[in-house]
Amino acid sequence: MKKYIFLLILSFFILGANISMAQDISLDVRALNISAETLKAGYTVDEFDGKFRVGIFPEVLSEETQIVFKDFYDPEKILPIPKDKKIISHIYEFDIKNKDAFKDQKPLIIEMKYDSDYTGFKSIYYWNQINSTWVKVPSYNITGRKKMRADFHLPYARLAVFEDKNAMETGTASWYKWKNCDCAASPDYPKGTLLEVINLDNGKSVIVTVNDYGPERDKFPNRVIDLDKVAFEKIASPSLGLCDVRVKPFEKTEQTVTLISEKTEILGESIVSEKEAITPGFEINAKSVIVINNKTGEILYEKDSNKKLPVASITKLMTAKTVLDLKPDWNQVMTYIKADDDVMDYATKQEMSYLYVEPGETMTVKDLFFSSLLGSANNATYALYRSTGLLRRDFVEVMNRKAKELGMNDSNFTEPSGLDSRNISTAKDIAKLGRKVFNSFKVLEATTSKKYSFSTINTSEPHTIKTRNKLLYSDLYILGAKTGYLDEAGKCLMVRVKNEAGDEVIVVTLGNFSENKDDYFTETEKLAKWGLNHINI
Repeated sequence: MKKYIFLLILSFFILGANISMAQDISLDVRALNISAETLKAGYTVDEFDGKFRVGIFPEVLSEETQIVFKDFYDPEKILPIPKDKKIISHIYEFDIKNKDAFKDQKPLIIEMKYDSDYTGFKSIYYWNQINSTWVKVPSYNITGRKKMRADFHLPYARLAVFEDKNAMETGTASWYKWKNCDCAASPDYPKGTLLEVINLDNGKSVIVTVNDYGPERDKFPNRVIDLDKVAFEKIASPSLGLCDVRVKPFEKTEQTVTLISEKTEILGESIVSEKEAITPGFEINAKSVIVINNKTGEILYEKDSNKKLPVASITKLMTAKTVLDLKPDWNQVMTYIKADDDVMDYATKQEMSYLYVEPGETMTVKDLFFSSLLGSANNATYALYRSTGLLRRDFVEVMNRKAKELGMNDSNFTEPSGLDSRNISTAKDIAKLGRKVFNSFKVLEATTSKKYSFSTINTSEPHTIKTRNKLLYSDLYILGAKTGYLDEAGKCLMVRVKNEAGDEVIVVTLGNFSENKDDYFTETEKLAKWGLNHINI
């Protein structure tokens, strides 16, 4: 009983000052120790009367660890609920205490029960503490079970199931001729969603995949969906033009009792094969490009992907990997020094990313890590590498050794930030780096957050670092991203994205010298969406 009370009190402090002591927060806390034997065999954790389950693949955890689970009975007292969403589950939290034990070559499998008979769109969401927002996780409904299931790539999260209040269920459907597939355009459901469309006049139905946005509700208020002609013909004659339909998410069937047994093996680190050449069909300005299936390494598209080019601040991802592999103490206090400041002259500071602190100010390693990746601050990157205790030449030597270990044989790094145009790599090598480094929880958190705030320790000066990566404001579900720019390198970008079906692609674009400053965001976004649409072709 004393242990339970202690955990309850501790959880209050973890939740932070946003929760008032006066509120009656119903909370159930469980703890589970994962043994060495369990690590090898894999395990499905079933908590809170089967309402929350976590499937752990064999050897996803490299060391014995404790996992703590929490069930918050009264969600609306814990975190804000989006106005256009309805929460239909408790908020559940899981926390793998030994974060270093979590190896994200394979995801965790999350399964959550919900309480709703509404047939509209549902999804699992996780709470992004950095941005204070709920983020949708690609997930699917299990037929007749009132369960949602999703792959998950973090060792800690608060999760809930939401349904969309605004999605139309019935209305008219029209058709268009484009890809000749069982696909559709929807203003309610994200790309990759499987929908069942039922003709209300004859009962015929078709399963379609959403691959475009439309129709516009302000112009067609009664139109619930537009179908590709191939799909429309399966439920009605195209000569009709329109038909009355009901639309609902298509629910997958539960195939096995144990979560971990139904998932397929994810291949290793090397890029293993190439598809027959298929081109995206739109102009690509970047000098070097690659699009790969992240789970298998299969190349979906490439353009001069072996061309050696300067990679600018994408270098910081190798710096981050080097720091992470040295097991940093995130609370270690670092003093900013003049040598960190001298890496950039005054003119460069005006043009490039820079953390505005003065020599003598102190901050944590975590503050430097987020400033380096989220804000791409070059001076923060130099202070970050110093936190390892290595001399610059030794740190760079480790960077290059790790590159060779990843098979990045056409890469060479000369310093940690990317300011030196002699930091050279290829799109293919950078994709190999992305497949590895985006598996880190800290890298994922730092590269997908829109802002990070902290105060220097000795001066209490507040700082807010904001991302310049406009892809984070797109409709892509991003599991890692990094930008880069130098006059010699042009604009560079790497991103890892996922769709509702669980497919993942990594896109690398190097050497975009377009005069339109946002062109490389648009180009990379198009390539990511193209890759997700062609991953199974």
